[in-house]
Amino acid sequence: MIFAITLAIKEYVRGTGLFGLPGVQKSKGGHDLVSLTLLSAIVIGLVTFSLSAGRGVTENITQAMLGHVRGAGAPIWVFTNIGRGLDANALAVFANRGGYEPGEGVAPSEADPEVQQALGRLSFYPVVELEQLDPLVQLPAAGIGDAAVAGADTAAFAQASGAASSANGSDVWRKKVTENDVSVEFRAWAVDLKNPVYAVNAGDAAGPRTVVLSKKLFRERFNYENYRKVIAAQLPAPLLDDMPVSLDDLTELHGIYLALPFSIDEWRLLKFNVVWADSLPGIQKISMLIPFDMVMLAKAVRNKAALRFVLEEDVNDYDEPFQTLKRFTLVGVDRPKSQKLIGDGSALALLDSCLSARAREKTRKARASRQDSSNLLFEVPPSVSWVTAQACLSRAGLGDYHDVRPGFDSSPPVTARGRTIEAECESIRDPSGQSGPSNCDTGNAKMLYRPEAYFRAGLVFVPPGVDIADTIRNIKQYGDSKGKLFLIGETYQDALGRMDYTQKVIGYLTAAVAMLGFLLCASALYLQIRPLVAARLPTYGLLLARGIHAYSIYAAVAVQMLIAVMIASIFATVLVSAIYVAFEWMFGQSTAAHVARVEFGLSEPRLIPLPVDAAGHELSWLTSVAPSLSIGVAVTALLTLVFALTSLLGIPLRRTTTPVELIVGRRDKPDRSRP
Repeated sequence: MIFAITLAIKEYVRGTGLFGLPGVQKSKGGHDLVSLTLLSAIVIGLVTFSLSAGRGVTENITQAMLGHVRGAGAPIWVFTNIGRGLDANALAVFANRGGYEPGEGVAPSEADPEVQQALGRLSFYPVVELEQLDPLVQLPAAGIGDAAVAGADTAAFAQASGAASSANGSDVWRKKVTENDVSVEFRAWAVDLKNPVYAVNAGDAAGPRTVVLSKKLFRERFNYENYRKVIAAQLPAPLLDDMPVSLDDLTELHGIYLALPFSIDEWRLLKFNVVWADSLPGIQKISMLIPFDMVMLAKAVRNKAALRFVLEEDVNDYDEPFQTLKRFTLVGVDRPKSQKLIGDGSALALLDSCLSARAREKTRKARASRQDSSNLLFEVPPSVSWVTAQACLSRAGLGDYHDVRPGFDSSPPVTARGRTIEAECESIRDPSGQSGPSNCDTGNAKMLYRPEAYFRAGLVFVPPGVDIADTIRNIKQYGDSKGKLFLIGETYQDALGRMDYTQKVIGYLTAAVAMLGFLLCASALYLQIRPLVAARLPTYGLLLARGIHAYSIYAAVAVQMLIAVMIASIFATVLVSAIYVAFEWMFGQSTAAHVARVEFGLSEPRLIPLPVDAAGHELSWLTSVAPSLSIGVAVTALLTLVFALTSLLGIPLRRTTTPVELIVGRRDKPDRSRP
């Protein structure tokens, strides 16, 4: 047997010359072995792409409908049943425990164990929805400096929220671009810094003061010219100067001022760093992602009258934190030395203009209640710091004024850490004990407080390979003794159902096409192998004549076929690699990929999505096609072996076959007419 196998290997090596390998001499024959190897490579490549393409189509449908976040999967938007909330206990069933720390909650024991096991493969991240009229975070709009935060039903608040008529030019967010356009509200999500939608888009810039904006929606809906007019009335000139007067492209904007509640009756504008995303994934049209830190602080300020939206960076003239400039006074303006600086009043006019129209209005109201000709009072909004006020004094030529006295408001220290606020006990105390400590018996020590005790909505991330339809069923079935926890919107659920149906239809069609391809490949291999075996019958006859057993010839042919498939698998890998890279590159430059990035929020659309490891990191493209390639090699090897061995049986080559029968090419039947 070893001799026969050795001869078979030598024949393959000499017949193909190992395809030009240096040092290997090629014989004149062997063209059929070369053809078999190349055909096998094509068959392997065809099987590989048939399987990979089917998976790619299925996953791309999911990504197009739901979006896809690299390393996390497809996000599904869910919200709670009426009267239910999501806390550490409810979310403990998920792989990441809903973002809570280990040990903070225990999953309900009455939940279905199979459902718990299925949800344990998924991650859940809570989301706080922020609408146009939300009292926590807004795009600045006309009148927002005068609107009461708590008065969401007042006309002033409506105007402050961007509902002012276009006649005054204050429309910052255009709900409709044309008359027949679909109305799109400004909608934001407050999320964890670790939420994959935020983390992937923000990258290294992620932080409490970094927002992610949808490039697509802001280009369509955001009116920067009107926005700058609005903030020009609210911001002092030194801060406004950092904002471009005009933009050739909106993505040149690297910072944006948002309105947040400074107290229950006043707003402040706070600057955030901007990261632009082509589009944010999901069926909803989300305009902005903002970290929980600032939103939870805003919610705490809105709920607790003692708190102010004051940051550690807000300092007084002694650099003490949590101090905001309330006013400053020019003392002794009636003195000759002061009059020389003030002159005809143009310096004061410049100072008023520099401090902003909002500061000017606050100053007018404050002066109306005071009669003091020797001192000049300036009231300022929270956006004006002492450093900014000094810059305005210098711009007005009053930087050397001899007696300027600032007045600061000291606020209780408060620090935002994701979903949690740290503040002094007295500032967050709640007699009922429901939204803070009921008493401060241990003194006014700093304590942790969660402004959002229960979440109402969030994103479930479904990793690649997990069935969407099964996931939806499990999410809807999850609950406790009080009932089911989650709901999925009817429109959203209908879209998911249609997507699942489309995936299954494509699955059946792919299987049918794969079956036809399989038959075609099998026929081609058979038509190649049958003549190859028939051409070597004399050789097999000589081997039999030398005493080689028929089974040894079977083994030798099998080894020869496996060698051909092994070499073919190398060619197939190169072929698949070249085609994959070429088509992925062409697809990446295509209109379809552009639409996927801009419309569907897919940062890196691919023909064949990359798999992820247990930690959520994307693997290489070769890992993506490796399973399909392995199947292609196995199928091709099986076909070549079956066809080669059945061809030998059909000769027939058996234990009783004589050498002459193979050498001559026919089997002589014995003459039975003789006695």
